[in-house]
Amino acid sequence: MNDDFLAGLTLKRLIQILYRQRNTAAIFIFSVLSVVFIALLFVPKIYESEGKMFVQIGRGGVTLDPTATSGQTIMVQETRESEINSIIDILGSQGLLEAVVQHPDLGAERILNSKSLLDNIKIPSIPFLSRKNEEYDRLKELGQAVKKLRNSFHYESPRKAATISLWCSSESPELSKQLVDTIMETYIKQHVQARRTDGSFDFFESQKKMQRAAVDSASRKLSEYKNKIGVMAMGDRRSAVRAKISRLEQELILAKSKLAASETQMQESNKIVSSTPEKMEIEEMEGVAHHASDLMRDRLYTLELREEELLSKYTATHPFVKELQKQVKEAQRIIEDQTDQRIVTKQGVNPAREKMKLQSMNAKVESFATKSQAIVLEQQLEEANDEMKTLNQNEIKLAELTRRFELADRNLRTYSVKLEEARINNELDSQKISNVKIVQQGTFQVKHVRPRKSIVLIGSFLFSILGACCFSLLVDHFSNKIYSLSDLTTEKDIKVLASFPKLAYAKSNTQNSPTVARLNG
Repeated sequence: MNDDFLAGLTLKRLIQILYRQRNTAAIFIFSVLSVVFIALLFVPKIYESEGKMFVQIGRGGVTLDPTATSGQTIMVQETRESEINSIIDILGSQGLLEAVVQHPDLGAERILNSKSLLDNIKIPSIPFLSRKNEEYDRLKELGQAVKKLRNSFHYESPRKAATISLWCSSESPELSKQLVDTIMETYIKQHVQARRTDGSFDFFESQKKMQRAAVDSASRKLSEYKNKIGVMAMGDRRSAVRAKISRLEQELILAKSKLAASETQMQESNKIVSSTPEKMEIEEMEGVAHHASDLMRDRLYTLELREEELLSKYTATHPFVKELQKQVKEAQRIIEDQTDQRIVTKQGVNPAREKMKLQSMNAKVESFATKSQAIVLEQQLEEANDEMKTLNQNEIKLAELTRRFELADRNLRTYSVKLEEARINNELDSQKISNVKIVQQGTFQVKHVRPRKSIVLIGSFLFSILGACCFSLLVDHFSNKIYSLSDLTTEKDIKVLASFPKLAYAKSNTQNSPTVARLNG
């Protein structure tokens, strides 16, 4: 079919060609519709079942296994998207499909059993090429069933949703429903097994027993050591010893100061004593008068006293006073005339030296007493420091025993909590409790989803019409018959000089007619 033919193809010419090839087009349409109709009779009906699972926030999505937090770890929360992607990935896994195929209620033979006529046709095997191997045949049948199940099973999860939809199709509605239910139940079983940590309960139970024994041992050692050192509260005892040490240090400082003062006083007193003479003049008399002179002096003293007494009573011009003054002057003159005098000196022990010597002895005694007190204070201070050292050592040992006890007790509480979590996990696993829930069991659809006969028939009818048109054009194009003058001008490229109308009786072959012969000539 050349470009000139397509260029000259108009609607009128297309209708003429279809009219001329109407029998051919009818046969083509009938053939196509017959083949489609026969195929619809033999193609098995496909039924589809739908199920839904809901992934809730709960076990598996938020918490971790007890063994994952037995030490110092960083808690990593699994996101909803990753959890749903993990579920979808396991749904399409080979292991899950094999477990579904090997389910006691299904089996590979039932899944491979097809109602299609072509599928039920068995090709005979060649004896010398075929080998009988039951294990190979079983694995081959299992692989074919898994492949068929994979092709008929699909799933999806809407974005930002916690549901997963599953569809499975087969030749019977009962089998489709059973496949969907079996897939969901098998997944939940594998989901529980995947979240399980085997042996965690026994591990935490044994660890709890070990930590219980460690707590009892640490508690016993701590109690025995407290009874040994006789201290109920180390803080109170430490405060008392610290106060005692502070008091002794202050007293020792005072004693040393007092000792230094006593020694200094003793040294100064000794210096003064060494520089002071032992004896000194304690009394010195410069001359001793005669007895008459002494009596005259006594008399003078008496007159002077009498004078003072009269002056207190009378004036100086009084006769008594003047008379008495004359007597006093006369007595003084007499005494002054006495020239016989002598000096008498008396010596004795120096009292200042004795006093300093006594002070030196007192300072020496006080120094000895203070030194003895300082020695006693130093011994007491050393004992107090030794007691403080012992308390420090006891406190370190007590803190270590307390730390061991607290560590063992904390580990015991941790393992007790983990043991309870492991027990809860075992109970949840035994009852197959998971955060993945089946919210919709497999649906039972009595209406098949494939083939859709109405759509197939309409599509095949349209295809047959289009194919009939194309086939008619091809047949007409490759035909050697000439039906009109346009065929000569467009296809044979022959110039027409004249044409005559077709007569009703002219039924002979156009090649023997004189008109066509003339045109060819």
